[in-house]
Amino acid sequence: RKPPIALPPDPPGDPAAWRTPEFNRQGGLGLIGAEYRYAKGAAGKNTLGAIFDSGIDFSHPDVGGIREDLSHSYSGKPASWSSDVKGHGTHIFGIAGARRNNQGIHGVAYDAEYMILQSNVGRPSRFSDALRRVTEAQADAMNNSWSVSTWDGPDGEWRTVFAQEFRDLAHLRQAGYMNDDLEHRLREARAAGVSIIFTSGNDRASHPALLAALPRFLPDLEDIWIA
Repeated sequence: RKPPIALPPDPPGDPAAWRTPEFNRQGGLGLIGAEYRYAKGAAGKNTLGAIFDSGIDFSHPDVGGIREDLSHSYSGKPASWSSDVKGHGTHIFGIAGARRNNQGIHGVAYDAEYMILQSNVGRPSRFSDALRRVTEAQADAMNNSWSVSTWDGPDGEWRTVFAQEFRDLAHLRQAGYMNDDLEHRLREARAAGVSIIFTSGNDRASHPALLAALPRFLPDLEDIWIA
């Protein structure tokens, strides 16, 4: 078990005092005005986030606040969530929750706890089970910085699947991207008030990736969906 990271004392309530080198090295904090929230005492304390991604490098000095009892890997090796061959999950964790420790960067909600759900593919069955775990853990938010891909690009390569390719929910089901269990788990998450966050895609397209726009097919999810 990794010992907790000792956080430095909070600066006074002046937002400018939060603009430390550690803060400035993650440019996004200034863009969202995080220092104004920090000055009011909001940094994620007593909240639980979930990151469904490629795992996490548990040895990284900025990694802390991990709920090992809630974390899980879909690789078949229970402890694989604490490693990250691709590095993507560790990068995403850094944006969200890297500890404030006077080195590297710190995340937006550096004082929150996190559960790590590791999977290298976003199959509906895995996404469904991840939603179940997140809901049962009473997490506040679940981050999904991935999108559905298919092997039918113009040059025979992987490409992102976009929402505009589907007419309605029935079409989505027919294509295998939705089923009864996944829809049930999504509605459970909504009832529990879990915020679901999805990337809109990395394709510079004018339309969102499929799961980023899922409320188009299930409108009642709109109030918990962020993309």
